[in-house]
Amino acid sequence: MALAHIELAKARRQARQSQWVDLFLQQCRASRLPAPEQEYRFHPERRWRFDLSWPEIRVALEIDGGVWTGGRHVRPVGYRKDVEKLNAATLLGWRVLRAVPEQ
Repeated sequence: MALAHIELAKARRQARQSQWVDLFLQQCRASRLPAPEQEYRFHPERRWRFDLSWPEIRVALEIDGGVWTGGRHVRPVGYRKDVEKLNAATLLGWRVLRAVPEQ
């Protein structure tokens, strides 16, 4: 039962993030901006991915959900992991923008 609840919560989070990504992609098209790649794996050794990125110019957008509900990005371990990922990206020459879905 607990596992089913966890999977349902995960599916709901992914659906919400997908809505924001879809809206952002529509805005890119309307503004005649190049479409970003989704879930781009940027690190040669780690399995880190960017939510949205433009690899040819090394620009990425990370959408941090759950900031008002105590989600992963604002809890100590999740925040520390985000810092590690973003610092590694910076050292590899990436410019990473962060946003919350409402932005």
